[in-house]
Amino acid sequence: MGLCSCISSLVTLVMLAVTGYLLWHFLGKPQTVDEAIASGGEILSNLGDVLDNFSFDDFDFSDMFGDLDPNGGGGGGDYTGGSNKTLTWDLGQATENGLTLTLKNNLDENWQDEYRQAVANWMDSDPGIVQLESIRVEDYLKDKCNPQDGLMMVCNGNEGDNGMLGFNNLVFDQKGVIFSSVAVMNEYYLANADWDERLYTMCHELGHGLGLDHTDEDPYNKDQGNCMDYTDNPSANILPGAVNFARLRSIYGEVSRRLGSSLRRMVSSVNTEESRDVPHNLEQAYDDAMADLKRHVSEEYHAAKRGEEAIDEDRRERNLSGWRRLHQNKWAGHFVRELVDGYKIQTSVLYPRE
Repeated sequence: MGLCSCISSLVTLVMLAVTGYLLWHFLGKPQTVDEAIASGGEILSNLGDVLDNFSFDDFDFSDMFGDLDPNGGGGGGDYTGGSNKTLTWDLGQATENGLTLTLKNNLDENWQDEYRQAVANWMDSDPGIVQLESIRVEDYLKDKCNPQDGLMMVCNGNEGDNGMLGFNNLVFDQKGVIFSSVAVMNEYYLANADWDERLYTMCHELGHGLGLDHTDEDPYNKDQGNCMDYTDNPSANILPGAVNFARLRSIYGEVSRRLGSSLRRMVSSVNTEESRDVPHNLEQAYDDAMADLKRHVSEEYHAAKRGEEAIDEDRRERNLSGWRRLHQNKWAGHFVRELVDGYKIQTSVLYPRE
């Protein structure tokens, strides 16, 4: 009887020690009692905020089970289409306030209002999830709209009648971590478009740049009311929706989920303190890949406009030149291609609505 009592007491002490260590760790490893009390008060305050706003309708159970959606949606909302892999920015860039990302504003004066509005809309969630820091390019004509490590380039230009209303390129590594995003608005179709069309396109391409897929890829069903929806009615879909923010929250965390964000950073396999060894020929591979894709999209777009039958498969494969089609319909296409040294590019294209 005495031996059992000793063993029970020993187990209790071990459990108390482990609990104390975990508590000390999540309080921020305080060095004094005062620091511990202050940290504990802050956590209790945040917990109160969470409980005040808690609803089972908003709770994202997908965080418990990982990426269960075969379409890459991760269970975070009604994501029904897109590629088979969720691409995300480095989780080391996910702070306690969600994802902090730098955007390089390489747009002319005619796009500044739409850009500012779309950026503000993507940051307009409660609690905060996305923090976008914008850098204005002084001379947009001289600065190439090419991928740059750790940021999103946002550009406009007259790409011509190539069947690409707007597009976003995600360059990513073997782990699915985004190296760079490039969002482009094609002036050929958008220069004289109305405000809603331009804002929808800007919001849509920025959303892809954050790592989001489409919420829905059926343009004939009811509008979903968010800019990641395929639609023939941009006016009803010019803003990010709750489902978009829920998906972002499931990826990057948010301000009122301090504990979840801390755990997410602890298990991240990416070491952000180490600079990436970027292949010297990555930019050239990117340029070559985009030239091939633009040629392919343009040829198919104009064949469709002329009412011709679809391009035969052999010719299509030659035009794709290593690109693989993930999904395509009359509204948009998704493509992926190997670049160099394990880097890939995934491109999402909005086609003109005619």
